[in-house]
Formats: sequence, structure tokens, C-alpha cells
Amino acid sequence: MNRMGLVYTLAVLPLLAACDGSNQSDAVRPHDLPIGGQFAQCDGRPGGGQDRSDAVMRTIQTHAPAQDINCTDKRSFAINGAEVFLVFVAFGRVSDCQAGCFSADLCAIADGSQSLLYDVSGSPKPDRPGLAHPVVQTQAFQEFRAAQPATGPWRFCFRDS
Repeated sequence: MNRMGLVYTLAVLPLLAACDGSNQSDAVRPHDLPIGGQFAQCDGRPGGGQDRSDAVMRTIQTHAPAQDINCTDKRSFAINGAEVFLVFVAFGRVSDCQAGCFSADLCAIADGSQSLLYDVSGSPKPDRPGLAHPVVQTQAFQEFRAAQPATGPWRFCFRDS
């Protein structure tokens, strides 16, 4: 094997290990994967539990306790003089890395001490009280939602809401 072949093999083997069916804690974590579409849910988002803001932590504690957190993100919206957040959390085991890794994910509306589920991967969908939150009717939220193309980083929050 030539030198380039060896370098390529050493670079690719750890990535393949992430999808070998082993326990995720023994494999490559999603935020350790190379940037550029390998884990679309987390591209450009803080990995693991890096964002420790109240809105993100409350969402994790309410909807994904005791889960491995792959990445998080939040977007703020103003309503009635208060700041409300749309929070994204990707969590759990990473799957199907050969086609582009993915995991379970959810989006919630974080308002004060509440974190209200807005969207979640999988079926059937549970009750999602975040859909009825007044912030989703604001012009800013509607414009943000409309601006998320099929490949945008927030598309996971608007699958069927």
C-alpha cells in the first residue's frame, strides 16, 4: 500500500467505526465527524452539550433526559417584550452513516420556565403544545419558517408543523 493509501485508510476507518453497531460511547461522536454533510442535523451547530443556556438545558431536561446530546441550537424571537427561543436538539444513537448520519431530534419553544414540544422526529407524533404557542403566529417566526429551504439547518423543525 502506498503512503496516500495508508493515510486515507487511517482517516476513514474511525468514521466507519461510528456506524458499526457498537455502543455509541465507544464510537466517533457526531461532532467529531468531518464538516460538510456527514451529519446534516449538526452541521454548523454546537456539538454535544456546549450550549448550556437555560433554554437549551430546560429543553434537554424536559424532552431528552439521560440521552447523549449530539448537538443543539437556538433561535430567539421577541413577543410581548419577552425573548422566546426555538430550540433544536439532536440526541441519541447516530445511524446510517454511509448515507449521511442522523439521529433522533426535536424542536421546542422555550418560554420562561416552559419548554413546549414543537416538532419531533419519528411517528406517531406526540402532543405538541409548542404548535399553539403565540410566537409561532408572529411575523418574525413565520418569515423564519418560510426562509428554511429543504436543505436549511432548521428544516428539521418544520417537517410537518
